[in-house]
Amino acid sequence: MTDEQNGNSYNKIVKTVDCSGLKNGMDYVKLGGDSDLVVSKVCMGTMTYGIQNTLEEGAALLDKSFDEYGINFLDTAEIYPVPPNAESQGDTDRCVYEFLKKKEIERMLYWQPRWLGGVPS
Repeated sequence: MTDEQNGNSYNKIVKTVDCSGLKNGMDYVKLGGDSDLVVSKVCMGTMTYGIQNTLEEGAALLDKSFDEYGINFLDTAEIYPVPPNAESQGDTDRCVYEFLKKKEIERMLYWQPRWLGGVPS
């Protein structure tokens, strides 16, 4: 059964954009629920940014993902990088910040940090 037949519209492709790194371009879908946010079908994980790479390397990976592959959807969490420790706490966020501060506001991606145990008040 197709998504249209069963009423699922959350993963319906709303547009495809040519990207230099992809032969067939990047597909974009609505994020889900009542949201009008359109995100890339591929989400870039950042779990080890700051542990397995430097701040500069992490920002460069995000630049390449965004510029060459059209990824505008990031997986982040306050516990990243993993494994957590006091010395690296916040390093993933610093990589994402370095990436974001270079981008024009109209090209900004949706960045949704996750909090373990719910959203903080």
